[in-house]
Amino acid sequence: MTMSKTWVETIRRVGDEGGEFLEILPCPEAPKSFLELRTVEGEKSRGYFGNLNLHMSPDLARGIGMALIAAADEMQKR
Repeated sequence: MTMSKTWVETIRRVGDEGGEFLEILPCPEAPKSFLELRTVEGEKSRGYFGNLNLHMSPDLARGIGMALIAAADEMQKR
């Protein structure tokens, strides 16, 4: 048996205790220059997060991540 194509894909999953997840992975259309934030397949995750499929540059992803961290830190201080 021969393999015609081999690849490795890193997928990061973020979820909560209820079992709903989001995935962060290289964008299928441009894996070397964009990331994709998407809802995990399944009714439970889609019911919680909606049908999310966002493509973004690494700079935008960093900006969103830093803004989320800052907002979460502020909320925890209240």
